[in-house]
Amino acid sequence: ASVSLTNATGATFDVSAAASANAATGEAEADAYNEYAVYQEAYAYGADADAAVSLANAGAISIGATAKAGGASATGAYAYADSYDAIYQYAFADDGNASADVTNSAGATINIAANATAAGSEATAYAYNEEGIYQDAYAEGADNDATATINNAGSFAMAANANANGATDAYAYVDLYTGIQQYAEATDGGNASASLANATGGAITISALANANAPLGSAEAEAYIGTGVSQEAYA
Repeated sequence: ASVSLTNATGATFDVSAAASANAATGEAEADAYNEYAVYQEAYAYGADADAAVSLANAGAISIGATAKAGGASATGAYAYADSYDAIYQYAFADDGNASADVTNSAGATINIAANATAAGSEATAYAYNEEGIYQDAYAEGADNDATATINNAGSFAMAANANANGATDAYAYVDLYTGIQQYAEATDGGNASASLANATGGAITISALANANAPLGSAEAEAYIGTGVSQEAYA
C-alpha cells in the first residue's frame, strides 16, 4: 500500500484558513483553524506487504491560519489562529516494512504559519502551531523495518506569531508545541529509524514570536516552543 504527493518544480500548493473581524464599536472576534492540510495514511496487511507514505516537494508549499480582529473604536478584540499537524503521515504494515518520507528539494519551500493579530481598547491574540510535520511508521512481523525520514535541501519554515495592540490592555500568547515529530517502531526483530538530514544549503527555521503593546495600561507577551525536533525509534 502506498500513498504519495508530488509538488513539482514551479508548482504551488496552498492551504490557508483566514478569519477577519472588524467592529466599529463593541467587540470583534476572529478564529482561524487549519488542521491536517496534508493527511496521508497507508495500511498493508498480509505477508511481505509494505506500507509507504511520501511527500516530494520541488516547488512551494504554503500552509497557514491567519486571524485578525479589531476596529477603529472596538472595545475588545480577540484573535485566535491554530495550525495543527500541517503535514501528517502514518504507515502501518502488519507483516512488512513501513515507511514515511518527506523530501524538500533544493530551491523548494515549505512554509507553515499561524498568525494572530488583535487591535482594540483591549486586545488578545493567541497563535498555536503544533507539529508542522508528523511522521509515524509502525512495522509488525519478523525482521520488518520501520523508517521515518526527512531530507531537506530547500527551506522549511514553521512560525507562530501573535500581535496584540490595545490602548489599555494587551495580551499575546504563542505556543509552538513541536516543530517536527518522527516516530518509528519495529516490533519483531526489524530495524527502526527516525532521521532528518539537512543538506548543505538547506534551511530549517522554527520560531515563536509574541508582541503586546498597551501605551495606557498593562501588556503581557508569552512565547513558548516545546520541542523543535522530536525523534523516537523503537525496535
